[in-house]
This record gives sequence, C-alpha cells and structure tokens, in this order.
Amino acid sequence: MIRSFFLTASVLFGAHGLFAQPLDSLLNEIPLRNPGLKGKYQKYEALMERPAQARQWPEPELGLTFIAFPLPNTSPLPNASLGVMQPLPWKGERAKKANAALAEARAAYEEAGIDLLDLRASLKTAYWKLYELEASASALEENLELLRSLERLATARLEVGSATLTNVLEVQLRILELEQQQKQLRNARRAPQAQINQILNRQPGQPVILKVVPAMAETPRRLDSLARQIRQTYPGFAALDYEKEASRQRQAVNRIDRKPGLAIGLDYAVMSKGEGIHAGDGKDMWMPRLGLRLPLFREPYDAKEREESLLQSSLSYEGDELANALAATVEQSLARLEDARLQFELASRQKPVLETAIRVMETAFSTDKSALPELLAYYEKWVALTLMEIQAVTSSQQSLAEIERWLRE
Repeated sequence: MIRSFFLTASVLFGAHGLFAQPLDSLLNEIPLRNPGLKGKYQKYEALMERPAQARQWPEPELGLTFIAFPLPNTSPLPNASLGVMQPLPWKGERAKKANAALAEARAAYEEAGIDLLDLRASLKTAYWKLYELEASASALEENLELLRSLERLATARLEVGSATLTNVLEVQLRILELEQQQKQLRNARRAPQAQINQILNRQPGQPVILKVVPAMAETPRRLDSLARQIRQTYPGFAALDYEKEASRQRQAVNRIDRKPGLAIGLDYAVMSKGEGIHAGDGKDMWMPRLGLRLPLFREPYDAKEREESLLQSSLSYEGDELANALAATVEQSLARLEDARLQFELASRQKPVLETAIRVMETAFSTDKSALPELLAYYEKWVALTLMEIQAVTSSQQSLAEIERWLRE
C-alpha cells in the first residue's frame, strides 16, 4: 500500500508538463525580465559614455572686448579685440581621466553581476521551497488515501461488531488533521510563488508550475580549489578592484591638477584710425596670448589626495570582509548540505523497515482492533520520514544555491 514518494512526485509534477517550467528556464528569464537588473546594466551603458567625454580637449574660450565710450582719434587703445584661448592639458591627463571613468563603469557592470547572482540564488531558493511545499502536500495526500481506506475498513468492521466507534473516530480525527495540514501547505506556496514572480516581473498571483526531478544536490568537487575559484570569478572582488583603480586614476589626475596650467591663444585687435598727420596710424593687428593657471590654494588638492588614499584603504578592508563572509557562507552551506545528506540517508534506510512493519500491523488490525493506535503511529512515522526526505532534498539544493551565489558561470 505504501508507494515510493519520488514516483508519486514525478507523476504529480509530470501531469502539468505542458505548462511547467524547469528551473533553468526561469533562471534564463531573469536578465530579460527583472527591471532592477536591466536598470543596473543600463547604468553601466550610461557610464560607458564618460570615457569618451573625458578624452576630449578642454573647450576653447572666446573673448571680446570693446570700448564703450568714444576715444580721441589719437588714442593708442584698440576699439575692440577678439581673442581665443585654448587650455593645454598635461601629457597623460586626458588618458587618466578616461581610465578613471572606464574603471567606474566597469565597477557598475560588476555590481550588476552581483545582483544577477543574488537574484539567481533567491529564485533557486524559492523554487525549491515551492517544491518542498507541493511535495509535502502530495505526501500527505498519499497518506490520506491510506487513512481513508483504513476508515472504510474500520467502518465495515464496526457494522459487524469487530471494531468500536472509537476506532473509526481516531482515524477520522487523523484524516481531519492531515487535511488541515495539506490546506496550510497549499496556502504557504503563495509566498515563494510571489517571490519568483517578483524576480521575473510578473503578477504576484501568477501560477508557477514546477518541472523538477527531485534529487539530492551533490557536494561540489575539489573543495580545496572552491575558494580560489570564487575569488577569481565573484564579481564583488572585481568591482572593488575597479573602484580602487578609479580612485588611483583620480589621484593621478589630482596630482597633475596641482601643477600650473598653460593656455595659448590669439587676439585680433581693431585699432582706431588716425587723422591728419596720424592718417597712417591705427592698423589692425594679430597678437599672440599666453595664459597661466596658478594653483595657489593647495589645501583642496591635499584634501583630495587624503580622500583617495583613505578610500583605497577602505576598499581593501571591504575586500577582506568580503573574503571572510565568503569563507563563512561556503562553510556553513557545506555543513547544511552534509546534514541534509545524513537526514536523507537516515530516512531512506528507515522507510523500508517501517513499510514492512506497516504491512504487519495492517494484517494484525484485520483481526485485532487494539492494533489501530500502533498502526496510526506507524502511518504518522512514515509521513514524517517522507517529509524528512523532501526537506533534505530542499535543504541540499538551497545550500548548493548559496554556494553558487558566489560563482559566476
């Protein structure tokens, strides 16, 4: 009478195969549907417009001066002058500004990668939680079928006087209890379903039909290289490195700004025309101009230097803290994964023994009404072991998802 849960689960989930979505299909939709993630990548695209801006030369300055009141014809001053000045950047200044802008854009790209990994892990966690709730409800339904059969048997025996009303009521109470638990499980699925729909930018109540073959997650191989792989691929470390690089480039630009700035230009002067003996005077002329920017106030540059140095030190501390969080999270996830494996192994070893005991007690109940309480206890134990298997699968898959949160594919 006891069927394999995993066979039951396969039938349950396979019945909706036409509408079901496997986990990988949902994961692939995240970059296409999640608005927050799309916004992060669009921010990166916006920041990528800055390097080209930073490489441009400073804008030239055009100036015009003129005399607002009449002057004697013999005045040596020009009536008006038109000039243009071009500031000259130091060698490498524009490249460093562009490199700083590029590093900031790349840091934004890596931050979007962090969000993608977080969203993938959250969706996996919710997906497997949804599996746990649906599979648990399915396991209760299987047990309910057994109890209903037992209720019919007890009722038939009551009619012929070989069972008591108490036997029937005990079974009915257990049926009511399991039906209530089943309703609670089906209601609880709304939370992970809403989380999945939020990640995929869908309506909260849109049904999520699972297509999953339940299996224990495997422990990642080569655990000794796992931390190194994460350190090399996790975008959080790359984002910190790019922020440091941007800071170093800004620091280099600040040191260049401390130097005097040079500008060259040309003026065209319109001279007043003389009369009489000065009739040949007043020829217009071109005049070269040279400008010099003097950074006399040093404190802003000193403060900027200290700011960037402190920022780089802060980013180094953030990297150390991130590495510590990485190691702790992976270790905790591995411990939960191993604990889930042990729970699954225990349930798998106990269930065949329990099923044999249930068959013996079912036979005993057919002749001895006093065996009912023990039979019900065995049914309850069987449900508990089945739920333990389901929870172990869920826990192992969620633990693996926490590890994969740190791994860029």
